[in-house]
Amino acid sequence: MKIIAAAFLATVTSAFAQTVVDESGSGINPVAMESAKSAITWKLRDPISAQIKGVRLIHTSELRPDVLCGYINAKNGYGGYVGFKPFYYEVKRNLGGVVQDTSNELERLPFEWSGCAKALGK
Repeated sequence: MKIIAAAFLATVTSAFAQTVVDESGSGINPVAMESAKSAITWKLRDPISAQIKGVRLIHTSELRPDVLCGYINAKNGYGGYVGFKPFYYEVKRNLGGVVQDTSNELERLPFEWSGCAKALGK
């Protein structure tokens, strides 16, 4: 029972521990920002270490009216930061991801379709 409670607490607190390292997220709805953090960090090895910067809110179309774009950096299994990678988060669909390899077309397509590639100049 203690293990389950500890695992639950680690999962719940990890969504709120990420840091926006610049002032880019200050004008964005806090609920949307927290949802984006949760959606883009849940697969990271160390989500608590996540650093986010360059966050922008863009309006692309009626199908995807609000998309958050930016960059995220987190620690790998060796404890070192991997460098800032672009991310996207579709607010309406509660869906997002991090582009680990920008040369991988399958990984890059959702990022481009969201409008974030154009917004971030990638």
